[in-house]
Amino acid sequence: MVKYITPYGFCFGVRNSLNKVRELHKNRPGAKIVFVYPLVHSKETNAMIYKEIKATNYSPDVPQKEYRGAYLIFPAHGMTAVDHRFVKSLQAKYIDCTCPVLLNTKKLIKKNLSDGKNVFFLGKKNHSESRFMCDIDSRIHFISTDEIDTYDYQHLNDFSSIYLYPQSTLSQETLNRFNANIKKFYKGKYLPYHLCIECLKRWNNGKSIVPALNDTFIIVTDQSSSNGNEFADLLRNKFFRNKIYTIESYQQLKSLKKEINFRGNIYIGSATSTPNKLVEKIANHLKFWSFCKRLVPQFRDRN
Repeated sequence: MVKYITPYGFCFGVRNSLNKVRELHKNRPGAKIVFVYPLVHSKETNAMIYKEIKATNYSPDVPQKEYRGAYLIFPAHGMTAVDHRFVKSLQAKYIDCTCPVLLNTKKLIKKNLSDGKNVFFLGKKNHSESRFMCDIDSRIHFISTDEIDTYDYQHLNDFSSIYLYPQSTLSQETLNRFNANIKKFYKGKYLPYHLCIECLKRWNNGKSIVPALNDTFIIVTDQSSSNGNEFADLLRNKFFRNKIYTIESYQQLKSLKKEINFRGNIYIGSATSTPNKLVEKIANHLKFWSFCKRLVPQFRDRN
């Protein structure tokens, strides 16, 4: 039986980004719309919106005058000061599609800094959200997730209090590892902020499953999606005896057809930037293959 891990498909932030671009296209028909970076971490979703509004990607090989007056689209993970200077240099306009949740976190960080608080950000190196958050103010202390087990926690005792903001798409397990280390070495006041609620819903629902040994998990996610890969990793850690796959497309699913155990349940979930239609398409194919392999011996023998 094929079962969904809910919620699946787009989160609030991704829907917000897509709606902003669609609104621009509707209100400014004929305007030149240019994506400076991928809108979200999903090739499928980016291709969908590019085709829908007939947008183009920025290219340094195109003369700058061609972008004068165009609308540059900046992604859901944030727009930095460098991005603002870039728009100005091209004499272009822009649409900031930053997730409202991240914008709210930005406000909280600014307030804490203005109140003299010590702000730390825990995130992945070179991730767009890490760049966006650390761009807010040079007083923010960045800690890479790669350093969680090697970081010098003793020096944190120079601070009487620490306000920690984790990258929103980190897994709870990653944050727990950091929390365990800081509580072991740090003696001051420690105030960690929460992770993305949209991610936690699907992650917690996935972890609450009690699978049989022949059950399979499939997460539909782009390879570049932090939250999709975190989802798969936490399932691998919890259900290490089960087969757990990540796929980007139906084509990848077909290549796994002979590996999937159709005698057990197949749980399917997704990253927050994966289209609902893609998840449902994959689920429907799995249901059809499961039906055929269980009820039609000839089909089972040939496949």
